[in-house]
Amino acid sequence: MKRVLFIVLACIWLAGCGGGKTASGPKPSRPLLIGEIGDMDTTNEFISQSAFTAELAKQFYLPLFKEQPDFQEHPPTFQPELVEKYEFSADGKTLTCSLRKGLLWSDGQPLTARDAVFTHKAATSEGVAWSGADAKQFITSVEAPDDLTLIYKFSRKYPYQLMDVAEGGVLPEHAFGKVPFDQWAKHDFTQDRVFSGPFVLKEWRRQESILLEPNPG
Repeated sequence: MKRVLFIVLACIWLAGCGGGKTASGPKPSRPLLIGEIGDMDTTNEFISQSAFTAELAKQFYLPLFKEQPDFQEHPPTFQPELVEKYEFSADGKTLTCSLRKGLLWSDGQPLTARDAVFTHKAATSEGVAWSGADAKQFITSVEAPDDLTLIYKFSRKYPYQLMDVAEGGVLPEHAFGKVPFDQWAKHDFTQDRVFSGPFVLKEWRRQESILLEPNPG
């Protein structure tokens, strides 16, 4: 008999989901319980072998751009997530991104363009051997001239450039950078609880439950 893993989102429900205010003040928080057949294998999607983990990682780590649900009509469009604004060069082979100001990791450290450069190095590292590395094959370089600026250079112009840039969330260099890339596969990243997404990992009981809490930042 298959066991069901329970994911608890310890979040406040908003209006329409049981939230709102009463005459005496806000309603108490109510956890959202989700059943899943399976378990995550890590919080680092770049070494995960689980599609479920990849989806869960989206709650932990934000990408530079977020894909919009219009892919059935044309190549999907993307809205800035960590990025505030962006611009392609006239030949379409250089993308310059400006990050939002004041971005923080859940431990209070600033999230900067250097984290995105580090993430790209991890995504393309043979030591990490990320299964999604093909998405980066036409990106020739990523530079961070300052904390808020990212410059992507491509080998050619093509319709899916933003998709390839957005593939994978941005990871914290100050936490994950302590582990050499060739040791990532053996490292327990659930102990390095530094996140940028809407939720953080509070507790993980293997094959039993995953408890997420709102990111205080």
